[in-house]
Amino acid sequence: MSIVGDFEITKFYTSSSLQKYFGEDEEVTIPSGVTEIAAAVFARKDRLRKVVIPEGVISLGSEVFYECPDLESVTLPGTLKHIGGDCFCRCKKLKEIKIPDGVEDIAPGAFLECENLQRANIPTSLRSLNAGVFMRCPKLSSIVIPEGLERIHEDAFFSSGDKVLTFTIAEGNKNFAVRKRKLIDVRTGKVLWEPLRLFFDEEE
Repeated sequence: MSIVGDFEITKFYTSSSLQKYFGEDEEVTIPSGVTEIAAAVFARKDRLRKVVIPEGVISLGSEVFYECPDLESVTLPGTLKHIGGDCFCRCKKLKEIKIPDGVEDIAPGAFLECENLQRANIPTSLRSLNAGVFMRCPKLSSIVIPEGLERIHEDAFFSSGDKVLTFTIAEGNKNFAVRKRKLIDVRTGKVLWEPLRLFFDEEE
């Protein structure tokens, strides 16, 4: 274990894990050489506004940025493979996230209740979109379903986008379709998302 500035870092053979952050800065750049960020390292950091994660980081643990109310900007590295559960949950000022191609796993609830998230993407490397990844993101406006995506959990977009969310299916993806604004798994016929007003109208 070593202390580098405001960071506690533990090294294992070929990996280096950021375990704790002691600072209260608004803008933070993770030290180079870190390969993973442990669970809840920045959770509930009220002043945190901008974070730059360097190339070489391959994993973000669960709840890394949980309930960071002022977090507006996060730069994710091209080396990233895993985003943990509830990683960005309730980051109320986060409006946009660019998830790099190469990410292979986004755990449940990663962007749960990011109430101002408008723009996000599904990386072309992802094969399965887990439960609640973009759940309760009411301002989410558009999503491209990449060619290689094989599975979308029925709650991945639950209560998100209200009436504004639109889906574009990449050419070559035969697993999903958009019909009358509903996102459908064509193999099962299951509706994976539909506008909230339409849902309630049908219930009535």
